[in-house]
Amino acid sequence: MALQIRGIPMTGGQIVTPERLNRILLRQFSPCLSPRLRSSGTSKELTRASTASFTKTPPSPTPGDNEVLVHLRGASLNYRDLIIPKGEYPFPLNFPVVAFSDGAGEVVAVGSKVTKWKKGDKVLTLFNQGHQSGDIDIKTSKTGLGGCIDGTLRQ
Repeated sequence: MALQIRGIPMTGGQIVTPERLNRILLRQFSPCLSPRLRSSGTSKELTRASTASFTKTPPSPTPGDNEVLVHLRGASLNYRDLIIPKGEYPFPLNFPVVAFSDGAGEVVAVGSKVTKWKKGDKVLTLFNQGHQSGDIDIKTSKTGLGGCIDGTLRQ
């Protein structure tokens, strides 16, 4: 399996394997990693270390009255996700934060007052959670997934 990645400088429409993507992500996010993981320099070490700390599956949360619980099925790597750990992103950030802003999933539970969505609906993330319409302002610029609010790179 190979992925075509946009936003990563490559020549000739180069195909990126999952192993190479792990190496790219490790290199890009190394400032955010612990010194032990940063010094290992291999995706196998990163995978071994990250899976070792997740030995139990946490219970699924119950949505509040006005909330929707979504099982994320996919997250997308964007150029923004690569420049944030390099300190090149010019907009507000709130560290530590879970990376990635784009994602897609399926509604698995809804709160008692939710009427617009139902279990089984396919949904996408909204980049700035506080921006519904009109011009973006300072307040809504601080609601970006993967920057100020935890993003989609999680189980």
